[in-house]
Amino acid sequence: MPQSRNSDLGDLLEAICTPYSPAQLCNEETAALDAALRDGFGEGEYNAGIPASEFTSLEPGVLNPKFYYLHDYTDIDQLADEFWDDSHPEGKPAPFKEWPFPFDQKRLRIFFEFQKKRHTEWLLSEHALRTEDLGEDVEWYIRELLSANLFQKPWYEDWACTLFDWIDDARARCSKQEFVPLGFILATSLAGKLGRLVEQYRWKFLFEPHAKRGLKLQEFASLGGHLRSQSFKSKQEHWQRQASEIWSRKPHLSKSDVARQICKLNKLEVTPKHVSRYIKRP
Repeated sequence: MPQSRNSDLGDLLEAICTPYSPAQLCNEETAALDAALRDGFGEGEYNAGIPASEFTSLEPGVLNPKFYYLHDYTDIDQLADEFWDDSHPEGKPAPFKEWPFPFDQKRLRIFFEFQKKRHTEWLLSEHALRTEDLGEDVEWYIRELLSANLFQKPWYEDWACTLFDWIDDARARCSKQEFVPLGFILATSLAGKLGRLVEQYRWKFLFEPHAKRGLKLQEFASLGGHLRSQSFKSKQEHWQRQASEIWSRKPHLSKSDVARQICKLNKLEVTPKHVSRYIKRP
């Protein structure tokens, strides 16, 4: 993995200035976790990515994975064309052929080890303890304090780091010929547990606090606003109205023919093929 991808995550973590909370993820922690997960379609090494809902008719809900694109587009319609193009010059397939939720163990470990450092400092502070006073017993004290914080953030973060260590141990077993089957079974089993932990951690501490306060998840996801998304949806609705009107007068026309007329009527720079994706025969 290119060093720049790890350093950008490190920068996000070091920038966290909000005091540690055992009950929810702050905005800076959420940004760092999203960067560690790097959910989305396309090539993530180039641009920052745009949520797919902003330039397509997709309704991905609160996850709303991003599309990482290769070129600097200023036209949102051109971006939509690349999103659906399965003949990409760089060999990147269309979204229906890609899995948009990658699992980057190295980046996730960086995130959770940083969080463990934060929650350790928080736990010691909450109980008026100092590392230098505890000496070699500091790990024991932390374990005791974690046992009183089951299902809170520190508990999840500590377990994540433990699972990373166990997975590394399982991989080491695979390097010894006589332990290959055992190491493989252990590694796959532990990776599954780690995957479940990460998703529970994300949902529980990002969305659950808002759900408890009666805030719908959909409203929470839209707090930042989606002006470009709304603009594009309005454009789609306009195309559909024009398409319905054309078909009412000329029902024999194909979808492509109607799309060409819409492009001509509106002097659009997008292709008829693009418009045809967003219109339906009444």
